[in-house]
Amino acid sequence: ALADRPEAHLNRGVVFQNLGRPDDAEAAYRTALRLDDGFRPARFNLATLLNAQSRNVEARKVLDRLVGDDPNDGEARYSRALLLAETGDVKGAVVDLRVAAEAFPDRARIAYNLGLAEIQLGRVDAGRTALLRAHQAEPRDPDIVFALSTVERDAGNRAGAIHWAERLIQLRPEDPGARRYLQ
Repeated sequence: ALADRPEAHLNRGVVFQNLGRPDDAEAAYRTALRLDDGFRPARFNLATLLNAQSRNVEARKVLDRLVGDDPNDGEARYSRALLLAETGDVKGAVVDLRVAAEAFPDRARIAYNLGLAEIQLGRVDAGRTALLRAHQAEPRDPDIVFALSTVERDAGNRAGAIHWAERLIQLRPEDPGARRYLQ
């Protein structure tokens, strides 16, 4: 009864994906897009499915279309940034991560990924700033705390590295790796 609605095909695609039937899921998402070329949820799911199958060139085209249709869509920018980073385009990832971080200032994982990417490009101050923003949004995330300690250690800031390493131990007192790291 709802075969003329893209939402119905999106739902079918999700069910097929959950059942481990990626070919059927892809067909359903593509049907949804044939019915409504601008139906963003189907485009997101299709890109995720293609990426999970290591079909990153195709996934990139789908994400490029999402970003092209709405350059300020933080979710599309974040998804594309992750794909770009995964495929080695860290500079491109940083561009998208900056837009995503602006759109979602309270999402720690976006700021964390931005911080790591900035550091990878040698922009340590920008990376530190992004990591501090991530920590502010999610102060109990040990990955963020460890990254901050590492940044300070690598920058030669012993006191800063120790501060963050001690904070890591507070967050994970049972983790012997955190204590070894501090030592």
